[in-house]
Amino acid sequence: MKISKSLIVTFIIVLISAADAFGQCAAMYKQGQKYMKAGKYEQAITEFKNAMECDPGLAAKCKQSITQCNKALKKSKKAQEEMRPASLSFNRDTLDFRADGGNTNVIVESEPNDWDVAQTPDWIKVASNVEDKTTIGVAVLPNESFSPRQGVISVRNSGDVTKYITVKQDGITETLDVNYNLLYFNKNKKCVAMYKDEVPVVLTNKNEIRDYGTIDISGTVKDQYEIDERIKPNWVNFRRADTSIIVEVDVPKEKGSLKNAPDVKSNCRVYSFILKSPSGAIQIPITICQLYD
Repeated sequence: MKISKSLIVTFIIVLISAADAFGQCAAMYKQGQKYMKAGKYEQAITEFKNAMECDPGLAAKCKQSITQCNKALKKSKKAQEEMRPASLSFNRDTLDFRADGGNTNVIVESEPNDWDVAQTPDWIKVASNVEDKTTIGVAVLPNESFSPRQGVISVRNSGDVTKYITVKQDGITETLDVNYNLLYFNKNKKCVAMYKDEVPVVLTNKNEIRDYGTIDISGTVKDQYEIDERIKPNWVNFRRADTSIIVEVDVPKEKGSLKNAPDVKSNCRVYSFILKSPSGAIQIPITICQLYD
């Protein structure tokens, strides 16, 4: 059987091309080894992957080399992290809250990025972002006291750096008010008129006129008010009844004119006392007038 020259030439060309291709694959693998020895592990991995695609017969060698490169990269990265100085900082280190509480977030920058909240008061609740450890969620419970309070969130990272976030919260705002601050009684001990800031409520219905006057108290400190009695005369008596003050007077012994009563205080005997908030910041004068007969 005769073989044509053209067929022989074609066969030779194919052999040469295959050899050239295998030579290129081997060159990629060798280049990867050079990069690996030089500590250029990322470039080495790229060359080993190209060599595997070029020649599947090199897969076992290339995979082994890639594994070695990844281990070296991990070790190198850890060494670099250990060389960096540890640090810890927040976008805010002071938080202010109203008495009713609330919540907010604090951004954390930490090197290394491994930290935990070490200490916090009971009225401050915290939660960290577990996935990427970049934020602290801060929730503050309502302050049921009239006094402001302050606490500290202590944060520590694995680099032994500790930093603090100061949390400040207002106390309940004191408010105090009364429905009447001026009471008029007649000579028969009956409460006949009541005033609030110069606005009168004159009682004309006999069913409304009683032997006492009632001052109703409102506000956040309505249960905690104080009475500054000063020098109380013996003709005035008052007592507490929940959030009210009951005022009673005795029959006057003095006699006088009722011409302009109850609008003119000079026609009555007067006693004043002070209603105060716990801190003393709010003081409301209460005046009791009893008309002469």
